[in-house]
Amino acid sequence: MSLIPGIAGKHGGCVPVNLTRITVPKEATIPAWERYKQLRQVNPAPHSAYLRLHPTTFLSSPPERFLSYSRPRVLLLAGSRKEIAENLMIVDLIRQDLHNAVGENVNMTKFCGVEEYETVWQLVSVIEGSLPEGAPVTVDDGLGWEVLRRSLPPGSMTGAPKKRSVELLKSIEGHERGLYSGVFGCWCAGGGGDWSVIIRSCFLHDSKKGSDEEWIVGAGGAITALSDPEAEWEEMKAKLNGVLCGFGASS
Repeated sequence: MSLIPGIAGKHGGCVPVNLTRITVPKEATIPAWERYKQLRQVNPAPHSAYLRLHPTTFLSSPPERFLSYSRPRVLLLAGSRKEIAENLMIVDLIRQDLHNAVGENVNMTKFCGVEEYETVWQLVSVIEGSLPEGAPVTVDDGLGWEVLRRSLPPGSMTGAPKKRSVELLKSIEGHERGLYSGVFGCWCAGGGGDWSVIIRSCFLHDSKKGSDEEWIVGAGGAITALSDPEAEWEEMKAKLNGVLCGFGASS
């Protein structure tokens, strides 16, 4: 893995570009539901999901929430000195997204707090925004959708600034990511919603008949000027193996 020249930023020149590796395991015979239960056992996560919408199957066990709102809140995840700089830049990015949606009432209530899951340690930052005092209640009904629209794609899965990072990634990766690094979640009739980032996930599309299955798995990491190529490679493999263990395989 080689480092990609970034764009100099105000936080030490550490502009992340999130590279993705796509793996397609073959000759699988385990039923999708059993595979999902295995995935839940080996990689438990608070935003797990199983969706079977023929001919498409989607299994996911991501620890990363993207956006939750009764009042909008974004959780961004990272780790290490390099990741703290990355986290700070993405915090700035999301604060701007929320400012564009709700105005001035945006605050960072937590920065790089440590959260422990069964297979990972993570640094978590929380940004909260609300409508100005006295805003009509009717405006709040569609606020969640507006915040979601303005926040996509997740900055932790692209890099900052988003537009330039996406341009770089498109030219480097040379393929579409599909569902990977998007979001999935729920929206209720009362206006609330909860959305997580599609990572630690696998995707199957029954495009051809036969006993073989082709599951697409995405894994990657943020590359900055502080990145160590070997460390980034090992991090990517650790993320990938968290999903592949559900297949009885590893990278």
